[in-house]
Amino acid sequence: MASDELEQTVPAAETTAVAPGMIGRFEITGSLGSGGMGVVLAARDPELDRRVAIKLLHAGGKGDRLQREAQAMAKLAHPNVVSVYEVGRVDDRTYVAMELVEGRTLRQWLATDHTWREIVEMFIAAGRGLAAAHGAGLVHRDFKPENVLVGADRRPRVADFGLVTTERRAAPVTGGSFVHSLTVDGAVVGTPAYMAPEQWAGDEVEARSDQFSFCVALWEALYGQRPFAGTSFEALRAAVIAGKLVALPTIPDVPRRLHAAIVRGLDPDPAARWTSMTELLDELDACRAPARRVPRFALGALGVGVGIVITVVAARDRPRDPAPAPPVVAPISDAAPGATFVVKRDSLRRMTFADTCEEAPTFARDGRTIFYNAALGPNYHLFSVDAVQGTPRELTTTTGWDINPAPSPDGKQLAFLRFADGAMSLYIGDLGHLEAARLVAVSNLRPAWTPDGHIWTGVRDTLERRDPIRGTIDRTLPVPRDHLPSFVIELADGRVVALLHPLDDSAQIDQAVLYAATGGDPVVLHRGSMGPVLVMHPDGASIVIAVFAANRSVELWQQPLDPGRPARQLTNGMVAAHGGLSIAGRQLAWSDCRAYMYLATVRAGQDGTLGYAPLSRNDWSDMVPVGIPGTTEVAFLSDRAGRFELFRQDLRLRGEPIRIPLGKLEPVAFDVSRDGTFLVAGEGTAGLYYAPIAGGEPRLLFAESGDLQPSIDRHGKTVYFERHDGEQYRIAAIDIAGGAPRWVAPAGSHAPAASPTADVLAYIDSPKTGSRAMLLDLATGKTRPLVPGAPDRPMWALRWSPDGTRILIVEDNVGVTEVDVKTGKTLRVAPNGANQLAGATYVGEDIIVGHQVSAGDVWTGELE
Repeated sequence: MASDELEQTVPAAETTAVAPGMIGRFEITGSLGSGGMGVVLAARDPELDRRVAIKLLHAGGKGDRLQREAQAMAKLAHPNVVSVYEVGRVDDRTYVAMELVEGRTLRQWLATDHTWREIVEMFIAAGRGLAAAHGAGLVHRDFKPENVLVGADRRPRVADFGLVTTERRAAPVTGGSFVHSLTVDGAVVGTPAYMAPEQWAGDEVEARSDQFSFCVALWEALYGQRPFAGTSFEALRAAVIAGKLVALPTIPDVPRRLHAAIVRGLDPDPAARWTSMTELLDELDACRAPARRVPRFALGALGVGVGIVITVVAARDRPRDPAPAPPVVAPISDAAPGATFVVKRDSLRRMTFADTCEEAPTFARDGRTIFYNAALGPNYHLFSVDAVQGTPRELTTTTGWDINPAPSPDGKQLAFLRFADGAMSLYIGDLGHLEAARLVAVSNLRPAWTPDGHIWTGVRDTLERRDPIRGTIDRTLPVPRDHLPSFVIELADGRVVALLHPLDDSAQIDQAVLYAATGGDPVVLHRGSMGPVLVMHPDGASIVIAVFAANRSVELWQQPLDPGRPARQLTNGMVAAHGGLSIAGRQLAWSDCRAYMYLATVRAGQDGTLGYAPLSRNDWSDMVPVGIPGTTEVAFLSDRAGRFELFRQDLRLRGEPIRIPLGKLEPVAFDVSRDGTFLVAGEGTAGLYYAPIAGGEPRLLFAESGDLQPSIDRHGKTVYFERHDGEQYRIAAIDIAGGAPRWVAPAGSHAPAASPTADVLAYIDSPKTGSRAMLLDLATGKTRPLVPGAPDRPMWALRWSPDGTRILIVEDNVGVTEVDVKTGKTLRVAPNGANQLAGATYVGEDIIVGHQVSAGDVWTGELE
C-alpha cells in the first residue's frame, strides 16, 4: 500500500456538474473543488454582499454527515474556526454556506520555508480553534494539515468538521479494505496517518485524540517526516499503538522542551498526554522566545491592561484589587443608534505574528496605516503595518524603550515615549526620519495631539499642553493628588478627557474625568478598574473605555460625556482590547496582548542554564508564593474565583489547591510564621491582619492602607512591614499581640524579609539612583549591604532560604538571583529578561516564583 493512501479520508469522486444559478439565496459563481461526498462551490451572498463557499452533497447522497458538520461548526464562533453561515436543502440535496477563505491549506503553507517559531506560531493559532471545538463538547477526529485553511491574512482556520462527533466510541479497525473501513456506516473514521491509537482500536474517542493528531501534524511540519513509520495499514497501526517513534537526526533549531511537549502529546496512553489542548498550547507558547515587558513604572504610560497598578515613587508593582461591580447598563430602549460594537466576522484580521506582544495600535489619519510598539530582545521599537496589505515595517532601532506612537493630525510626524537611561520622555520626529526625533519634555502620558497640532504631556499631579516645536507650555490642568495621567483627549470645543491611575496602592480605582474648556477641577465620568483604552466614540458625544470584569476579561464601554448619563457595554466578545484600541471611521484596531501569571519552579535545562518550569498555567493569576516552613507546601495569592484569595498547595501532589478561608479579607501580600501555624496579610485598603493558617476570621493588627509587605520574625512574635512615611516607604514593626508600630529601618526602606535563624532583617533601600539589598542587625542596629560594592539595581523583593544562609533577590527585568549571605557572592541566576516576576520563595531547596508571560497581537475589524 502506498504511503499516500494513508492520507485519504474518502475515495475521490467525479465532480457533479453544477450550472451557474442559485442555491437558496446564494448566487453560484464557480467551482472550488470536489470530493467523495460532493462539490464545493464559490458563491455570493447578495443580502450581505460577501463571497461564501457552498458545500453541496452529491445527488442521492445522504445528508446526515454534512448536516452534522454544519451543526457542529455553527456552534463555534472563533477566529480560528471556519464560520458556518447557513445550512439548507435544494432539490433534495443538503448544502452548507460557510466562510470563503482566500488562501491555501496548511499543507500548502508548510511547503514553503518557515522557521520553527513561525511553524509553532501557526499551529498554536490553529490549535486554539481545535480547543474551541473541545470547549463546545466536540471532537474533530480528523485534524491534519489539509483540514486547516490559512487565509491571505495568515490566520489559520480549522475546517472540515464532517467527522466531528460527540459520541465517545468508534468501531475497531482490524484489517481488510482500507477505503471501505473509512466509509461504511459505524466504522472508524479519520485519516490513518494522523489517527490516535484509541481510534485504531475502537476505544473511547475524546479531545486528547485530537491532541494526538495535532502533534503528529506538528512533528511532521517541524521534522519533515511523520513520527510513526508504516507503509501499510497494519504496519502503521502497530507502530502507533506501540508508541514506536521514528529515529530523528539531530535537529538543532528545535528546542528540546518543544520536542518533549510534542512527544508527550503522542503518548499511546491518552491519560499520559496533556490534560487539554489548552495546556499543550500554553506549553508550546512557553517554548518560544519569552515575551518582553516594559518597566513597572512605565506600565501606566504604555497602557498594558494586566491587572497591575503603578507605584512610580517606589518603581514597583502590586496585584490589583478585585474589580468593582460593573457600571450601570442603560436599557436597550435608551441606547443610541450604533451604540453596540459588532464586528463583521469576515472582516476580522490579525495584523501581527511576532513572538511577543504588539501593543498600543493607533491609526494614521487616513486609516490605512497602523502604528504600534513591540519588543525586540530587551528593547521596545516602533512599527507600522499597512492595514490593507498587512506588511509590518520597523520604524526605530534605538536601545531602550520606544512606546505609544501617536501620528500628528497632518500625518507628517510621529510622537512617542522613550525610556533609555533617564526619565520617560516625549519625543517627536518626522516620519521616515525618526532617528532624528527630538526630545520635547519629560512625560509619562501617552502622547495626545490637539486638533490644532499642539501636544499634551503629563507627569504626577500635572497635565501640560505644549508647542511641539518650542516645547513651551500654553495650558496647564491639575491632576488629583497622587494620580498619574495616562491618556488624554482634547475636544474641538476645548474640553479635555483624561484617564487617571492612582499612585496610592490602596486606592486601586482608576478614573475617567472631564475638564471644562475653562479649566478647573475635573468632573468624574467613570470610576473603576480600567484598561488601556480611551478613544472617542464615533458619535462624538461619548468616549470608549475598557473595564476589567470580575472574570479578568476586558469589556469595552461607551461613556457619555454627560456625567449624568450611564455607561453602556459595547463589545460582543470579539474585541479583546487588553493592549489598546484605535478607531478610524468604522475600522477598529486593537491589541489582545495580556499577561498570564502562574507559579513555576526554577529548573536547569540540559545546557545548564536556569529557566522556569510551570506548575500550572491557566487563565487566572497565581502569584506571590510563600513556602510553608517544614513542609512541601506553598501558599500563594490567586484570583481563581474572581477576587484575590489565599490558597495552599502540596507540590508533591496533583489536584486542586486548598483555599485558606479568611472571610471577606482580600490580601495583596502575606507571610507565614516559622512554625507554620499562622499568617499575617496586608489587605490593601484596610490594614494588617493576623489569621490562623487553617483559616478563620482575621484579627486586625494595624489599620493603614497599602499592601504593607509583612514579614514575620523567627520567634513568631513580631511582624515587620512597610508603610508610608510621607512620600517614601519605611519599615516598621508591630507585635503580634498588639500595640503601636515603631520604625526599625531608615526612610526609603521597604520589602522587609526577616531571617528564619537570626535576629537579622533584610530589606531594600531605594536611593534616587536605584535599589540595593541591605542587612540590619536588630540587636545592634548596624546595617551592611548584602552584596558589598554592588551597583544600585531595580530590585523589589527578598526571601531567605530555610537555613538562613542564602537570600533570593527578585529584580525588575532581570529575574531571580540567589546570594550567599555571608560572602555576598552570587550562587545562581534564573534570568527573566524583560518579563516580570511576582515573588519568589523556597520550598525545601526548590525555588518557586510567580512568573508572568505575555502574548498578543494587533487585530483589525470593521463595524457592522
